[in-house]
Amino acid sequence: MSAGRVVLPKSEAEIEALDDETASGLEGYPLDTVLIRTEPRTIQDVLRRIDKGFIKLDPDFQRDFLWDEGRQSRLIESVLMRIPLPVFYVAEDAEGKLVVVDGLQRLTTFKQFNEGKLKLTLKNPDLDAKNVEGLPPKLRNRFEDGQLLFYVIDAKAPEKVRLDIFDRVNSGVALTRQQMRNALYSGPATRLLRELAGSAEFKEASAEALDKRKYREEQRDREVINRFLAFHVLGWKSYGTKGAADMDEFLGRALRLVNKMSTVEREDVRSAFLRSMERNRRIFGRHAFCKHESADDRKHPFNVALFEVFSVLLALYAEGEGEAGDTALRSAFYKLMRDSRFARSISAATTAVETVHTRFERAEKMVRGVLGDP
Repeated sequence: MSAGRVVLPKSEAEIEALDDETASGLEGYPLDTVLIRTEPRTIQDVLRRIDKGFIKLDPDFQRDFLWDEGRQSRLIESVLMRIPLPVFYVAEDAEGKLVVVDGLQRLTTFKQFNEGKLKLTLKNPDLDAKNVEGLPPKLRNRFEDGQLLFYVIDAKAPEKVRLDIFDRVNSGVALTRQQMRNALYSGPATRLLRELAGSAEFKEASAEALDKRKYREEQRDREVINRFLAFHVLGWKSYGTKGAADMDEFLGRALRLVNKMSTVEREDVRSAFLRSMERNRRIFGRHAFCKHESADDRKHPFNVALFEVFSVLLALYAEGEGEAGDTALRSAFYKLMRDSRFARSISAATTAVETVHTRFERAEKMVRGVLGDP
């Protein structure tokens, strides 16, 4: 065994180098810092804001409307009885629009009832089988004037803090960080992630490692593509330049930027990603984005850190170098994998600034040494 060579351990995991999402973003944050403000609103005002797009009910965030007619009816009855409702949590974006964090089911119920799509199923004969048009004026006014209390997560709160508050207050199923980002940054960027995750190029290059139902539901496929977007549009050298290492902030910043891009700019990003997937598949075959030191090596798990590096670097080259270039790049990759510092950089503390910079610096030097400057 050559000096400094790292022995690659066997692993039963299907994905390597993905963040631990258990760390709290509120740890060490000043207790007196105002992160949430309260805003009382009437149901009529909230529904008007929903119709105008100022409050976003994102169907891709909480995919299924789960409440049955009985539960929806009891909510409307509670409003008509003036029973105080639990608070609603929303997150403010940079434009001042609000994304629903907790309370989507209730707001959707109000919207459906107000649009005449819900008939009440209640034991009370005065309300049973009534829709909004069937209510007497007194009760209809009471519904429209129903008081709701909104807790607004400030747009200026740090990304990790916003995600942690999101996680703490959401009363539905447990959400991954990427599912939260999908809600907070819903728009062209999240639609692009969804499209690329479903592309044949990505599935073939990743050997469908992320195409399992569990990973799709958790949006793990979109998360790794979110990392491509971030390092591609922001540049790996910008990682960690705005304070401590924070992958959440980096990924959120990229989505904000892509949401503001023109259609042409987003198409350039899309084309670069698909081009990179095809090139990685062609060069590395079934080992693409996996640790390996030869074409005959056993199949290792999908490695997120390797995906970050080689999806981004190979996207920079518009034209391939042919079979000779592919062979030279494979040989250089095998040598890189025997570099102890590079091997550590894709195995441990993979979101630390030094670790990220180490793997990009070394891989970029290797790729440029074979293919030249992009």
